[in-house]
Amino acid sequence: MATLGSMQSSSKLVVVERRAVDVVVLGNGSLAASAAYSLARRGKRVVLIPNLGFPKTATSASTVLRPLHIPHPKPELAHLAAESAAYWRGLQTQCPSNKMMWPCSSLDVGLNASGSTTQEAMSRIQDACKAASVKCASLSAQEIEAVAPLTRVPRGFAGLLQVDGAVLDSKQALAGLSFLSERQSVMVKDRLILRGWRDFGDHFTFSASSELLPYSMSHFEAEQVLLAPDSWAPQSLQLFGIAADLQVLEVSHGRFAAAPSSSALPSIRHLGGLQPASDVASNSVCWSFPNVGGGPWAHMGASPSAGVNLCAPGSGPWNWTPKSNRSALEKHSSALHTLVPSLGPLPPSSMGSSTLLASRDGMPAVGFHSGFEQGRFVIALAASCSCDPAFPPPSPPQGSPTTSSTSYPDPSPSISRGQAHSMQNGNASGGSSAGPRDTNPSTTNGADQAGQPGGGSGSSQSGSRSDRGRGASNEGKAARKGVAVIEETPEQKAMLRSLGVDGFQLAPLLGKMAADLLCGGSIAEVEPGLVLLSRPGVGLRVASLGSVDPWDQLDVLQRGDGSKGGEQEQLEQRQRREDDAEEDRRARAA
Repeated sequence: MATLGSMQSSSKLVVVERRAVDVVVLGNGSLAASAAYSLARRGKRVVLIPNLGFPKTATSASTVLRPLHIPHPKPELAHLAAESAAYWRGLQTQCPSNKMMWPCSSLDVGLNASGSTTQEAMSRIQDACKAASVKCASLSAQEIEAVAPLTRVPRGFAGLLQVDGAVLDSKQALAGLSFLSERQSVMVKDRLILRGWRDFGDHFTFSASSELLPYSMSHFEAEQVLLAPDSWAPQSLQLFGIAADLQVLEVSHGRFAAAPSSSALPSIRHLGGLQPASDVASNSVCWSFPNVGGGPWAHMGASPSAGVNLCAPGSGPWNWTPKSNRSALEKHSSALHTLVPSLGPLPPSSMGSSTLLASRDGMPAVGFHSGFEQGRFVIALAASCSCDPAFPPPSPPQGSPTTSSTSYPDPSPSISRGQAHSMQNGNASGGSSAGPRDTNPSTTNGADQAGQPGGGSGSSQSGSRSDRGRGASNEGKAARKGVAVIEETPEQKAMLRSLGVDGFQLAPLLGKMAADLLCGGSIAEVEPGLVLLSRPGVGLRVASLGSVDPWDQLDVLQRGDGSKGGEQEQLEQRQRREDDAEEDRRARAA
């Protein structure tokens, strides 16, 4: 098979298409599609090339549901999730033919024992929601069963109810975003594969061709580039001379047999406590999604903390085969069956896996490629969790009104059972969802930004805790008054790091941020330093491509040869070049 180098210099090469555009967007997921859509709405001529030359991220299940979950221990992420939820609602209104999201409340459930890791996590989540102006109610076990009658919550457990969440169908969401992009005249080249790129100083040129006709090249010239990889982000960055402290995690999911009545359930995140503390797998975070779409299934997903690192030495897109963690799924299934006894079995045939991106601090990232002139090349990364539990959380800048993740605001009055019912039924009133750092009026209405006037995030005033803090330690009480929290245990760190906001749900907002930067604007939705591409939590650094010419030899990196090194790599490359040269000689002779 001919390699990229021989394609670019082969006598068989024919340029069948030449286009000059404003921006080339590179990436195969919801973030790239959202960014392309946002740029086109600003009047930019955009080409979207989803295939960067790596094997596609496959899943062994027909549908992967993703949580649109707002509560988080970090106020910044809770605020971003609430803003992104507003975007999704606006996008869904514009694209009614694609059922991208299924609105439902969300419920975090965990052991409410004094000093437990789950109690600490729920305390932080609730305090962060208050700081981010996100409505959230603390419920006892009895109140949970009153709000969600199909649940059976053991005594001693508690929950946090948030009514503005949803479940995202990843396939339908990506299809809807692609449809909206094409409606805005984005040229989506989903049948082409990136073959090479070159920087001419005042513009970039990209070459791409299909798998069936590799020598029929399309050339695209653009003044600006936006790289937004969904899967295999570390390898995608390497194509453009960037190294970063990122991981790609494989996480498992499955489907329960479920009656249509389970559609009334909230999406449930089990924080742990239903199994012996020594059983780490059973007590890691897992999800249960309601029966959406009227089918016979209710879906479940495991925590990123139980994921397998696919960026370890010798691993990558070149040798990955999706494989679910059956043992972990069965243990999660047991815990979720305790909470929802009406769920059916979890057949092995329903188990599958997919990938998530993890950064050191668990935060997304948007910023400029430092190897090019400012304003020419933007990178956006939708991290879903932390890959380094020992990494310190980012500290808000001095003067920031948002509470840091290491202190608590004063508690507010508890929410009664009647108020919880009102929240569940969508009758609670609230104000704007704009967070404490949102000073740009254009960012307070998510549906307007998504092109649908009159929308709003619907998540506003914070609720509060009821009796979950009555048995808290003196250190915890002091912390809730603003005193620094004592050093966390390894278990607490692992728990808090696993409570990521799924990067998929942040895609519309991150795409808008990236488009703002590329169009000369700034990030207004959150303190820019928290999502800065150059922050230590990403570990981004410019790395030389060495002897690899990105125009003629990009396939060296796409095939993974650039990570092998040594004499074996040189021998393999030499053999491929000789084979390609021989193939060309035969073609000319024929």
